[in-house]
Amino acid sequence: MLNNLNITMAQWTNNFIVPMAISAVVIAAYVILCTRFLKNADENKKLIPVRVVFFILIALEIAKIFYLIGRDGNFYPNRYPIVFCSMSMYAYPVFCFKKNRFSDMAKGFSVLPGILAFIMFASIQYKYNMSIIQVHSYIYHGSMLAVAIYLIASGLYRFEFRKFYTQSLAVGSYIAGAAVISLLIGGNISVFGPGDPYLGFLYDLSGFGVGICIMLIAQFAAHAAVYGLIELGMRRSKKRRLAAAEAAAPQDAAAAAAVYSGTAAEKDPAEAAGEEE
Repeated sequence: MLNNLNITMAQWTNNFIVPMAISAVVIAAYVILCTRFLKNADENKKLIPVRVVFFILIALEIAKIFYLIGRDGNFYPNRYPIVFCSMSMYAYPVFCFKKNRFSDMAKGFSVLPGILAFIMFASIQYKYNMSIIQVHSYIYHGSMLAVAIYLIASGLYRFEFRKFYTQSLAVGSYIAGAAVISLLIGGNISVFGPGDPYLGFLYDLSGFGVGICIMLIAQFAAHAAVYGLIELGMRRSKKRRLAAAEAAAPQDAAAAAAVYSGTAAEKDPAEAAGEEE
């Protein structure tokens, strides 16, 4: 049993703790450096780091396809880039090259799905030994998380409750579209399919059609909850700041009056005598 425990700890260390620590350092460096150096830049320049990540993701996907074909001698339908984790890759070019009417929606499309994709990916990585595909996955998902955090930290994307409708519609449309394509090519979308480590139980319980409907409802509710809670937190924070400013205003006025009164009392006696004459 001790041997099994040692193996388990080794798996946690080699497959999760070490690569996650490296990922955290790289992501933090990306966000801090890009945010600091581009703090006063215009939006077009602030989007340069996102463009870089976009081309990195494209290169990673192409390299993965050729690698898997070479390794397995075939390319299976469930490996096409129409999975949940591909969402951000399709959203980046919509907003990172030229501003348009869909830019803000595409940014939001990259934030929550990017964060969720990394969390889901990270949650089961202790099970898998490090390999070329694992390194690829860490870079791929870590890049999406880095961009999501950067969009928020740089002020390029702001959460507002009114946006949740379009965001949930965009994500829901992607899920529905990916589901249809999956049926046509004989594959399955990531996180939902037979034997999937995330939502495979839902597939087994409800089947494909009902399961997709449940996912659509769940993502709509999740968007409403997240955007609603953030909006509520922002409003409360704003009220506290206003209350603090209003409370400080009378004190500032009293302090100014005291300073003025003290200055008058300490007036030079010669000046006071001159005034009397």
